[in-house]
Amino acid sequence: ALAARPAGLPADGTLLVLPLRDPADPKRSPRALYAKAVALDAVVLLTLRRLEAIELELTAAAGGPARHAIRELAAPGEARTTLRQEPEGWQRAYAVRDGEHLYEGGGRDPGRPDRTRVMVGVRLDEAGTPRPLDDGAPTIYSYLPTAEHSGLRVFVQGHFDVPVDRERIAPEADWNRWLLSHVPAQLARVAA
Repeated sequence: ALAARPAGLPADGTLLVLPLRDPADPKRSPRALYAKAVALDAVVLLTLRRLEAIELELTAAAGGPARHAIRELAAPGEARTTLRQEPEGWQRAYAVRDGEHLYEGGGRDPGRPDRTRVMVGVRLDEAGTPRPLDDGAPTIYSYLPTAEHSGLRVFVQGHFDVPVDRERIAPEADWNRWLLSHVPAQLARVAA
């Protein structure tokens, strides 16, 4: 059954309410789940194009109060965008370019896409100078971060073929090699 939308929230937008099976379980307590959600990489606001913000609240009844929000400050599709975290207020700027590509290699299984947008994002400092991503930061996204590292210090987003655990991409897959072949052109567009 659908739960009623909590009072005081806007009527539009998507709201996820996650019921807890066992709030006393330390790994699944409200505070532990909140901490995991807060640790989500902010770049997902760029790779999940239809999201404009992620807002999290831990109520007093669940061990809070605590609040965390990440917002994209530029319109999607612009060459430069900034992510802002609240309430601390940190900001991270990125130069981002993407383009849609049609796969003409054939042999895709039914239900698999034959096109994808390939996005490359470069972190910028306060002066707009490119800076490498932090060591250990995700660099390959298939909408959500994978544990795969490209060796580049920029992030790459595409509709990669990934296994169920979403931790890596299959480097031997023709689709993934084709997708990665478009990264240099997008990187050149960022630099232009």
